[in-house]
Amino acid sequence: MLGARAARSMQMAALTALFSIAGHAQEATAPSFEVVSVKPGGTNIVRSFGPGGPFTTPQRGFRYSGERLTCNLPLQAIIREAWSLKDFQISGPDWLSTDLFDIAATMPAGTSKDTVRLMLRTMLEQRFAFRYHREHKDVPVYALVEAKAGFKLHPVTDLERQKQKVFDTPMGPRQGVASLSGRGRYAATAISIGDFADQISHYFDRPIVNLTNLDGLYEIDLQWTPEENGAPGQSLINDVELMRLIERQLGLKLDPRKLPYEILVIDHVEKKPTEN
Repeated sequence: MLGARAARSMQMAALTALFSIAGHAQEATAPSFEVVSVKPGGTNIVRSFGPGGPFTTPQRGFRYSGERLTCNLPLQAIIREAWSLKDFQISGPDWLSTDLFDIAATMPAGTSKDTVRLMLRTMLEQRFAFRYHREHKDVPVYALVEAKAGFKLHPVTDLERQKQKVFDTPMGPRQGVASLSGRGRYAATAISIGDFADQISHYFDRPIVNLTNLDGLYEIDLQWTPEENGAPGQSLINDVELMRLIERQLGLKLDPRKLPYEILVIDHVEKKPTEN
């Protein structure tokens, strides 16, 4: 017969072994890509030799094609996709939004996007030594709400017909364009108010949060006289005037507020990924 102390020691050893096995099993079953290539892809900063300062250019976003994922994006966009966050919910070094990475990964057929996001997390941990913690903070935002004069847009009722709408662009008429922005214009054929808020956030110094509760898709065509002396490709208008334009033409108001959000704070991330 074993003594009580010896029996307790054996039980603790067994529990320790069990937790160790469970921990290794959880680590082993963390979703990961079958094969993944990660390469530095330059920068999205373009330096202008004319009026205005440097500006960023759009990159090729995530492309899911059967059993393959590819992208050419800043690491911030990859983190945003992996955790389903907004840019303002990520706190880390400045280079996260400017240094590009080419990623090509393979995965089993039928992998869901939710699982792909978990695979991206594993890739970040393994290839960039990514470590983080979460905090709750009050974040300055613009709340997008209905203006006192009332909402002025009408829902799109014939989506297929709307998709064939012809836009006049600097390159000539274009059909089937989902949205465009340029000097003096922002337009979209059929867009939700939430997506509109996301797209116009880059015009402002803080994120825009949709608090309208408006459902459906809408056609939007904002036009203005751009300010002079801007970098090529910029849709120049000061934020105060754009707020007035949105309220006057769309019946929407940008209301400055502070709202609580969970923030992903990056404790460590390598600028150079490990070799393929």
